[in-house]
Amino acid sequence: MKNLPIGIQSFEKLRNKDCLYVDKTKIIHEIILSGDIYFLSRPCRFRKSLLISTLDALFCGCKELFEGLYIYDKWDWSKSNPVIRIDWTAVKHGTPEEIETDLSDFLQEIATVNGITLNRSYASSRFRELITQLHLKTGEKVVILIDEYDAPILVLADSEIFDSFDPGHIENIPLLFQTGYLTVKSRELIHGIPRYTLGVPNREVRDSLMKYIVSAYSRFPLSQLAVLTRKMSEQLAVPDAEGFAQSIRTMLENIPYNIRVGNEKYYHSLFLSWMNVLGFKAQGEVLTGHGHIDAVMEQTGTVVVCELKYHSKTKTATLLRRAIKQIHDKNYYGKYLDKGKKIVPLSLAFSGKDVGCRMDAMEN
Repeated sequence: MKNLPIGIQSFEKLRNKDCLYVDKTKIIHEIILSGDIYFLSRPCRFRKSLLISTLDALFCGCKELFEGLYIYDKWDWSKSNPVIRIDWTAVKHGTPEEIETDLSDFLQEIATVNGITLNRSYASSRFRELITQLHLKTGEKVVILIDEYDAPILVLADSEIFDSFDPGHIENIPLLFQTGYLTVKSRELIHGIPRYTLGVPNREVRDSLMKYIVSAYSRFPLSQLAVLTRKMSEQLAVPDAEGFAQSIRTMLENIPYNIRVGNEKYYHSLFLSWMNVLGFKAQGEVLTGHGHIDAVMEQTGTVVVCELKYHSKTKTATLLRRAIKQIHDKNYYGKYLDKGKKIVPLSLAFSGKDVGCRMDAMEN
């Protein structure tokens, strides 16, 4: 059995030690053929550094490392490309001056190895000069690989959070941290750089934060959220399906069309976020013996069981029929029958710009 590559971020080391490697070179080949610039920001701990190392070995023409992999007989090994690989954890970044000096030295090392003399003074100018000179010397495109791009940001943020205590010039992050609106849930060191998971300390702060986020995203006035909450509570209690649909339309109409996403998950997420912000304590993806309910909202004396449908071309009336049929056929409300509350099967349909709603009150 092959060894697991635990902690190994070097492709060369991984292959030479004959460690287990899941062949991702087909995806790498497709990426290289389909574009020139890629920015991979997430997810964390997804072996992005190993990917950078793999690309480095590939463009440098290390053919023997790829033997037995998908890309081996599909790559032109007769040529190689000059590679500039910058690992920001290896560059000093305590201050802007340290970044400038250490990055300049780093670029000079690459130039020296390749027999190039750099004449510019500043790091940004040296970077452009190095790219130009490498291309002129080899006649090949220069490959630029940047790893741990966020290292300087995290270090500065770390310093900002814990060291800043000037009431006249305090920044947003330390202000929120020092006043208790944000708390540190966990801290870990990665390559010597602290990374934090932040959280909100209590429900009051979380609800307030969510209201601001939803208001900013939907461009719905924050001052009107309380009014809308009362209105929608009344609409669920009556029940008033058309009134509830109109309330949803009101919140949707302020969202710019170019940031809307045409799928059911998008509207599902929006609906859950809105309902929780408005104080309805909505739960999503509630499991039953027959499937999962899109959303359940429990209020005093009422349980709202919601099924949501989306299709860009199907009429809302058709979608609503499908939704209400699914609620009844799968007996989604069965687990709430013994609570002695009024059950309201709620069907929501989104089709293009149209919103449809149907409510059927069921007395226990």
